[in-house]
Amino acid sequence: MELFAQGEPQENGSTVSAETAVSADAVPDEGNVSADGGSVLRSESAEGSAEGPQTARSLSARERAEAAVEGENLVTDVHLETVETLQLSEEGAKEAARVSESYLKALRETVRLRTELEFLEKENAFLRQAAGERGDFSRFLAQLGALEDAELQEYIPTVTMILRDGTAPAADTLEGIRTKIQKKSEMQQYTLQKLHQTLVEREFLQFDLQSNRHIVTQIASMFSMDKRWFWLLGVTAFGALVAAVWHERRHEIRRWLNGGRARQMRLAQVLTVCFTLLVSMTLISFFMGEFIYRAMLDMTFHSTAPSAVYAHLENELTKESKTLEAKLELEKMEQKRIHEVWKEAAEKQVADADPFMTAWSSWRGSVQEIAVQGKLLAETDRQIREDEKKLREINAAMGTVSGDTLFYLRIKHLVRFLLGLFLALGTFLGIACFWSELRVRIQRMQNTCPHCLSVNTLQPCDEHGNQLPEEYQKSPMVICTKMVQETPYEMCGYRFDRRFRPLTKLSFPTLGIPQVGKTHWLTMLYWEIRNQYYPKLGFSCVQSSVTEEMDRRVEEIMNYRMGTAATQRDSIPLPLVLKYRDKDSLGRSEILANIFDYSGEITTDASSDDYRRERALKSEGFLFFLDPTFPWQPQAEALRRFRKDLKSIKGLRGKESLHLPIAVCLTKIDLLPLVKALGEDAEGEAIRFYEALGQVDPTGLELSKKVIEARSALTDALRKKIWPDWDMEAQINDLFGGRFRFFPLTPVGLDGVGEADLSQRTIAPFGLVEPLAWLLEMSGYPTLDSK
Repeated sequence: MELFAQGEPQENGSTVSAETAVSADAVPDEGNVSADGGSVLRSESAEGSAEGPQTARSLSARERAEAAVEGENLVTDVHLETVETLQLSEEGAKEAARVSESYLKALRETVRLRTELEFLEKENAFLRQAAGERGDFSRFLAQLGALEDAELQEYIPTVTMILRDGTAPAADTLEGIRTKIQKKSEMQQYTLQKLHQTLVEREFLQFDLQSNRHIVTQIASMFSMDKRWFWLLGVTAFGALVAAVWHERRHEIRRWLNGGRARQMRLAQVLTVCFTLLVSMTLISFFMGEFIYRAMLDMTFHSTAPSAVYAHLENELTKESKTLEAKLELEKMEQKRIHEVWKEAAEKQVADADPFMTAWSSWRGSVQEIAVQGKLLAETDRQIREDEKKLREINAAMGTVSGDTLFYLRIKHLVRFLLGLFLALGTFLGIACFWSELRVRIQRMQNTCPHCLSVNTLQPCDEHGNQLPEEYQKSPMVICTKMVQETPYEMCGYRFDRRFRPLTKLSFPTLGIPQVGKTHWLTMLYWEIRNQYYPKLGFSCVQSSVTEEMDRRVEEIMNYRMGTAATQRDSIPLPLVLKYRDKDSLGRSEILANIFDYSGEITTDASSDDYRRERALKSEGFLFFLDPTFPWQPQAEALRRFRKDLKSIKGLRGKESLHLPIAVCLTKIDLLPLVKALGEDAEGEAIRFYEALGQVDPTGLELSKKVIEARSALTDALRKKIWPDWDMEAQINDLFGGRFRFFPLTPVGLDGVGEADLSQRTIAPFGLVEPLAWLLEMSGYPTLDSK
């Protein structure tokens, strides 16, 4: 029994007996819990004297720490000249709490492992010594061996009863001591947790204050989480303005993005990716702004940043814990071995040694836990005193903020204010400019004549074109009173329905040499639209004198197989007006497509200052017709003059390009077998071309970008065979920035190819609407299928 009654000598030479160890009121002193097979505890003579002074001293330390947590010993927010207040942001406080909690957790784990290892090392050393030849346990077993069997049989029940009945109260007492120590340890750890969190918050705040002298800090502070709502709302407001402007000008933007160079660069995809990145960065900054802010500071001031310092300390504790765990595992294995040696030795002398081993295990478990909790309590008290000291030092340092630091703080606040002011003013000015520009555009569009493009010349009129006084604002029609030519005098005189004034109006003139088939194409296009050949497109003809003329021409072609007559060239031709609603998923637009059927002489003979030619060149897109049965030289000259005058009208210089589309239409493809330029095998070339067109679109009715691209490539290859000496692409590619395509078409049809006599043909037009649909698509109004 001396094994459980002995204690290890303390520094003052005293020992603690088993009687003292089982005292229910014993309280551990700092660092005085030993693990050498017994328990070194401070005892008091009486319950009152034991608990009274010790509890008072312990509560005094706890009360001081708790008071510090409640703010009595903590510095309040530092007021800079009673104006500026230093505060840690909400996210900064969360980060400080995380750092503090993680560090304390690593510290507690290290102390626990360190104490358990120290306990096991001392315990194993004691057990090895006791099990030696001259050890206490060996001598005890020898004394048992010297007894006679009768004496031993009489002695064993007595010892067993003593161990069973006598150790139970001691074990209960040790459990009570362990519980009390654990509760006190938990209270102190809670106090330390709050105190250390406050300390870390102050260290973060002090670091922010000291780092404000650097430019990188000024930049990093923009990501601070206390600014996130400001930035999010500012960016959202500015983004909404940009989105509104983009939505209003989306057709012009698409027209620009539809250029060949933009397509080659995949500019639309690049802009989409950039926009996605901006949105992602905004969201990342909003949700992870504090992390970015701290990361930028840590990278710049890595050696002094509190998060980095605590991360280093925590890393060192983690390394030590891993080393302690390895050593602890070895000591546990050694203890297990010694335990087996003791048990084997005891069983040689005593038949039933289990009571001895059970009592030992019960006592040593409680003593070990008391040792661990006592060490944790001592370490917690030490850490509380250390944190209180650091907190007082930080408070004193932050109470004397230098003038330079104040200057940099004011600079940071000024920069934030100026950025916010710039963002707010930019947004409000942008909104004002946007609405002003929008109103001007709408007003100008309503007051512009779609025929001659004059502004503020529209006047009320009746259905017969008779002008009415200006007070008749509710008249159903308006007429343009612009004088387009002085000698001889000519007034525009174009009239249209007042309801069409707010609609967007696009102009597409037909250009090309005389007799190329422009009027025939337009007439049969009108016939197809009138008869709903393309219901998905939703075209409708606006009734006017032009539609009446078109009806007459359709009757001549369909009933009498008569060709179209030459177009008048004395004035600007009246347009065929088609009403159309696009397929824009961002908001469908209703527009008017005005197709002007100019005579060939306007393209070949009219001077650049001719008002008719000038009006044709001021359009939003162009239809340039080529006749495969004509030589290339006059058509190339017409295209050259068109290119030259267009650059002059638009004011282009050098290699500047237009953001306008041009549809190059190869007409009369039904007469390809008669084209001499194709050689003796002209008919074979024509048949192969027709078959290739059939493979692209067997139905001939699909309106998609893919079909148009394929037909354009086939037509371009055929065009090079017909006119190998004409480098047409060089004439139009740079001027229109790649916004051109070739369109094969015939107003007559592909039945009876090679027959020029209309009376011998079946009318079944091919490819008439594709040039118009493509021009609308390239003008920013979604029309074609994207597949």
